[in-house]
Amino acid sequence: SPRWYIKKHRYHDAFKSLRRLRNTPLQAARDLYYIHAQVRLEELMLGDGDISSAEGKEQYTSSGRYANRFIQLFTIARIRRATLASSVVMIAQQMCGINVVAFYSSTLFTDANASERSALLVSWGFGLINFAFAWPAVRSIDRFGRRNLLLFTFPHMAWTLLAAGFSFYIPDESPAHLGMITFFIYLFAAFYSPGEGPVPFTYSAEAFPLFHREVGMSLAVSINLFWAAVLTVVYPKLSDALTPTGAIGFFAGLNMIAFLMIFLWVPETKQRTLEELDYIYTHQAPNVVDLCRSIQAVVETHQPPGGSDVEAFRLEVHTLDNILGLIERIRCADVVRIPAEKAHLKDVNRLLHRCYRVLSKLWASVRDTATEADDIQEALDLNEPSFTLPRAYISFFTRTLQMTLTTFHL
Repeated sequence: SPRWYIKKHRYHDAFKSLRRLRNTPLQAARDLYYIHAQVRLEELMLGDGDISSAEGKEQYTSSGRYANRFIQLFTIARIRRATLASSVVMIAQQMCGINVVAFYSSTLFTDANASERSALLVSWGFGLINFAFAWPAVRSIDRFGRRNLLLFTFPHMAWTLLAAGFSFYIPDESPAHLGMITFFIYLFAAFYSPGEGPVPFTYSAEAFPLFHREVGMSLAVSINLFWAAVLTVVYPKLSDALTPTGAIGFFAGLNMIAFLMIFLWVPETKQRTLEELDYIYTHQAPNVVDLCRSIQAVVETHQPPGGSDVEAFRLEVHTLDNILGLIERIRCADVVRIPAEKAHLKDVNRLLHRCYRVLSKLWASVRDTATEADDIQEALDLNEPSFTLPRAYISFFTRTLQMTLTTFHL
């Protein structure tokens, strides 16, 4: 993965990998720098990097203990909401009944009067359907979103399980008895595989901030596997008490409860940066007008440095980085809400257009200043002297602002 390459300081390989995952080289260059910055931050937070000040070292080591981070999963509001959402999608995977069908498929089909050989063959078909229909999620999970996939598939899993349960009432001697049960179980697997199959682990891996990601993900997986173990022990007794029809109908009802839980507590996370996720889980939207005025302040106070040394280039990159951070926060406003006052939108329109013109001039200044590959390497402290990342990265600032104008229809 690109992240693994960057940890090994193999930036060329990381860029090639990102080129395969992104639509344009500019987007690949942007995400390469983002990952590079995140990896350095993680190294500092986890005590693997160089921390210059004693105060910073004490801060990172004292708050970096695993027990403290585990407690913060429930005490910090932003992380608590991510923990809740991740736990919901993990529990929902067991509530939907997929593991009951997977673990006891042969028993289930034997209860439907299938022979032992037929039950094994039908179980093999269930696994094949589960495997084949997971492939569409490779594209659909980012195209339609995690939340939308879950909200779409859970009602369909509910009615297919319900239909499979009622199919047990078909007379045993009828060929349709086993055929209809098999058909609806297969249809259930087809709805499960592109939705609740891959989404919980994808969602849990991206919901937490970097500092709490491994402890949050481990908790989410533990919750998932704990309830899988509970179902393994409980289902045989449940089936004996309620009959196969009642047991399957019980899980159909749990699917609708899981649908309601996802609707209430699981926000969308597709194609969101860590900063955007902070706004989502804190339920706070930035004020677009204030952010645009902050950009204006940065632009008006900026004085292009003279000369062609590395320090001048670094100052320009720092200025552009401040502007991009503000622009990213403006884009975050679209995640939650955007002020609807027309007068405010006119201010946004005027300020963004002005910033775009000044930003273009800044980019021209940087392009003229950074002429040596060694200067570029030294300015961003990368280990690849021949890799001209900043040029592609900085040019993306202007593209980002252009897209912001389009997004807000300004």
